[in-house]
Amino acid sequence: MTGDVERLLDGIPALRGLPEEALRRLEETVVGREAAVGEYLFRQGEGQPPHVFYLLTATAEIRVGPPDEERAVSLARPGQFVGWLTVFTSDPFPVSARVLAAGEILQIPVAIVQDLVQKYPAVGQVLAVTMAQRVGELFHEIEAQSARGPLTRVQTFPFRRRVSEAMTSPATTLPPSATAREAATYMGEVEASSVIVAGPEGIQGIVTEKDLIQRVLARSLDPDRVPVSEVMSAPVVTLPSDAYLYNALGLMRRRHVRHLPVMEGGRLVGVLSMRELLALGTNATLELAEAIDGARSFEHLGEAHQQSLVVCADLLDEGVVSEEVSRLLSHINRDIHRRALELSILEMEEEGRGRLPLPFCFIVMGSHGRGENHFSTDQDHGMILADYPVEDWALVEPYFMDLGDKVSEGLARAGFPLCTGHVMSRNPVWRKPAGEWKEQVQGWYANPDSKAVRYTTLFYDFEPIWGDAGLAENLRAFITRGIQRNFHLLRSLYREASNHRVPLTFFKNFVTERSGPHKGQMDVKRSGLLFVVECARILALRHGVSETGTTERLEALAQAGAIPADEAEFVQTAYRTLCHFRLTAQAKKLRLGQAPDNYIDPQALPIQQRYLLRHALEATERLQGMVRSTFGDIF
Repeated sequence: MTGDVERLLDGIPALRGLPEEALRRLEETVVGREAAVGEYLFRQGEGQPPHVFYLLTATAEIRVGPPDEERAVSLARPGQFVGWLTVFTSDPFPVSARVLAAGEILQIPVAIVQDLVQKYPAVGQVLAVTMAQRVGELFHEIEAQSARGPLTRVQTFPFRRRVSEAMTSPATTLPPSATAREAATYMGEVEASSVIVAGPEGIQGIVTEKDLIQRVLARSLDPDRVPVSEVMSAPVVTLPSDAYLYNALGLMRRRHVRHLPVMEGGRLVGVLSMRELLALGTNATLELAEAIDGARSFEHLGEAHQQSLVVCADLLDEGVVSEEVSRLLSHINRDIHRRALELSILEMEEEGRGRLPLPFCFIVMGSHGRGENHFSTDQDHGMILADYPVEDWALVEPYFMDLGDKVSEGLARAGFPLCTGHVMSRNPVWRKPAGEWKEQVQGWYANPDSKAVRYTTLFYDFEPIWGDAGLAENLRAFITRGIQRNFHLLRSLYREASNHRVPLTFFKNFVTERSGPHKGQMDVKRSGLLFVVECARILALRHGVSETGTTERLEALAQAGAIPADEAEFVQTAYRTLCHFRLTAQAKKLRLGQAPDNYIDPQALPIQQRYLLRHALEATERLQGMVRSTFGDIF
C-alpha cells in the first residue's frame, strides 16, 4: 500500500475497515502534493472541483462572498476534509477554500468518494462529522449576514437576557433575629442595597436601604434593639432565574418594588436590583412588560401582542439567532395567555360567579408548549382540573365551561385566532379533571387511529403556565410511561412521521407549488420543520425523554445514546436553518403590512442560503432514516 493511502488511514482509522477492493481503488487514485500559501483549492460559484481534499499538514480558510468582498468564516485544520460538499450536491460551490499555511494535502477523485459513500456507511459517517460542523458554521454566517445593524426603536437587551445574567449572587441573607444595625453594617460591607431575611422556613422578608431610613431612622428607633423582622417588607415577590429581564422590569414597576429575590429549584440564588436594570430598560421595554401584566382588557392585550411582534422583528434585524427569537415570542405569548386567563377569572368574579371552585392547571400545547412560536400563531390550550367528588359536578363543570369560553374568545380578541382543530379550553376534550384526562389518554392508547395520533402528539408537547403545575407533571409522567409500553400507538406515530416526503427531486432540486398564489414557493413548515418536530417527538416518546423543545429533545437523545451526537448536531442545525428562513420571511411580510405565512421562494435565495436550505431538507430525510432504524426492533 502506498504511503499516501497509509497516511490517510492513519488519520482516519475508521477507513481501515474497508474491503480490500475499496482500499485498492484508493491506492490507485489518491495523490499527495504540496499546497502553497494563498492557493485556492476551489472557489465559490465556480464549477465543481474534481477532487476532495484531505489536509495532512496544510491549513485552509473556508471563505464566502465574491472576490472583492470575500471573508473567512472558519478554518480547516490538518486531519480534516475540504471540498467534500461536491460529494453530496451538483450545485456550484457555495464557499471557497484558500490555503493559509502551506503543507501536504491528499487529492481524492470525487467519483471515488461518491462510490465509497454509497457502498460503505463508514465513509459517509466520517464525512457526516465534517458536514455537521461546516453546515453549522455556514448557518451562523448567514444569520450574521441577516443582521441590519443596531436599531433604536426599542432597547432589546431586556428581551434577550435572563435574570440570572444580571442578578447579584449569592444573595445577602440574615436571620429574623438580626438587628437593624447589623443589617445596615452587613449591607455596607458587601456593598448591597438590600438583605434577604431568611429562616428555617425559607424567605420571610426583605430589608432595603429605604426600609432602614423610613422604618428605623425616621421613627427614632434604636437600630441596636430593633430586629429586622419588625422592619422588613413582607411577603416577598420572587421570580425564577430563567425569566427574561423584561418580566422583571414590569414586575418591579407594577408591584412598586426595587429588589427581587431570584429563585431556582426552590432555592434562593440571587437578588435583582432596579439599580442594575435602570440602564437596560427604555420606555418601550417597560411599556410592553406593563402592557401585558397590567392589561385590563383583551383589546389591551391585543395591542401588547402587536407590539411584541415588532420587538421580535427588531431582534431578527439585530442579528439575534432565530431560535432565540422564537423562544422569546413563545415566552411573551405565554405571558399573554396567562393574563388572558386572569382577566377571564376576574370577569367571572364580576359576574357574581364567585372564586375558583377548585385548583387547576392552565396548559399550552403544540408550538406554544415546545417554545417554538412564530409570527403567526393560533391557540392551543387546555385545563387540567383537580379531581373532585361527582356530586360537585353541577358546581364545577358550568364554571370551567364558561371560563374556557371566555379565555378562548378573549385570546381571539387579542390576536390569536381560534384553533381550527378546536384545541382550546372551551372544548371539553381539552378541559377535564386529572383522572378523566388519564382515562381519555388510555382511550387514545387503546384505539390509535389518526385522531388519537394527532391528539397524542399535540398533547404530549404541553407546558403548564398557570396554577397547580403538579397536576401537569403528574399527568406527563403517566403519559410517558404509557406510551413507552404501547407499541400499537408508537407504530401509528411512526407511520404518521414516516409518510412525509421531503420536497427534493432525485437530482436534489426543490419541489415547489405548481399553481395558485404560492406558485414557485415552498411551505417551509410542511416541507421540513414539521418533519423534524415529529421525528424528534417520536424518538423522545420511544426513549422516555421529557424535554418538550425540539432541539432540547435532540440533545437529550444524543446524550442518552439514542442517536449519534454528530447526527443530532446536523439535524439541530437543519431545524435552526428552517426556523431562520420561516421567521425572516414572516418578519419581512409583517413590515410590509402583509399577513405572515410559511412560504419562501428557494430560487430567490443567494447561493449559500439555497445550499443551506437543501441540506436542511436532506437532514430531515436522515432523521426519518434514524426513526426507521430505531423502530425496526419493535415493528
